[in-house]
Amino acid sequence: MKKHLIIIVLVFGAFFVFVTSSLAASDYPKKPITIIYPWNPGGAAEIDARAAASVLEKKFKVRVLVTNKIGGAGSAATLFVKNAKADGHTILQGWIIHMVLHIIRNPKIGYDAGDFFPLAKSQVSEIILIVKRDAEWKTLDDLVKFAKANPGLKYDAAGARSPWSIITGEFCYQQGIKAKVIPYPGAVKGMPDLLSRYLDFKIVNPTVYNQYRDKVRPLVVFSEYRLKGLPEVPTAKELGYATGLEDVLVPWNGYFIRSETPEEIKKILAEAFHETLNSKEYIQRVEKAKITRAYLKSSDFAKFLKESFEMLAGPVKRHEERMKALKK
Repeated sequence: MKKHLIIIVLVFGAFFVFVTSSLAASDYPKKPITIIYPWNPGGAAEIDARAAASVLEKKFKVRVLVTNKIGGAGSAATLFVKNAKADGHTILQGWIIHMVLHIIRNPKIGYDAGDFFPLAKSQVSEIILIVKRDAEWKTLDDLVKFAKANPGLKYDAAGARSPWSIITGEFCYQQGIKAKVIPYPGAVKGMPDLLSRYLDFKIVNPTVYNQYRDKVRPLVVFSEYRLKGLPEVPTAKELGYATGLEDVLVPWNGYFIRSETPEEIKKILAEAFHETLNSKEYIQRVEKAKITRAYLKSSDFAKFLKESFEMLAGPVKRHEERMKALKK
């Protein structure tokens, strides 16, 4: 009798949890939704988030707020969302740095990939290698041959541990180039030194390139495809210099919620982001801002993230060793 009573209680309890979860999902969202992005106002990430929020507001008929939480190169925003209530009302706009690279470098950072459910990948910011417009190197072949024969060229890749820095370090490593990275805080800071020829080459994103396009020469894009805005510039693969990391290291943005969020709400949000990031309104706003769309639905984004962790473990470790060597 006691055994049967226990079974009844367990079944009723499971049924109660199921019903409660279903009811919670059926009236979602029940309050404003907040998208947390981890950078300063005014960049491509904020434009992307606000474009998505505008469409989501119309769909859900509630306010969709966009706010930033700066710190730890994205980790502050990530930890904030990890500690938020798992009800689907707090969404993280994630970037490759804090959603992949930080986790590989520092397993004790306070969160890991399993803490978050990927809703969708939205956009990328491609990697362009540039030299000063009057530099003697007209092509990437010219630069590679000169760099091999003259060790010690100096370059900047927008931060010591950025995706730009890692892919450039891998490029030099694979080509046997002994060049010295000079880390600058941000993509723009090193431009005066490139133009004065203190730096020999530099890595930038399309936004920075467009600011200086009359003063620099692009030699290659580390991307799977040529850029719409630079169709004349070849990819590393076309030139025979692919690192094998072009897909996973091109900086990307995407959207995440806590893994503990009820399954039905995950499904609702994944479908909502699928509609939003493929809507005419969203596409017009981001393309006007020269943002490159790179949409992946939830399941494909999850596969992409798994592949990223597998492919980047070795390169990130090698890059950390290079950074340590610079300090000696």
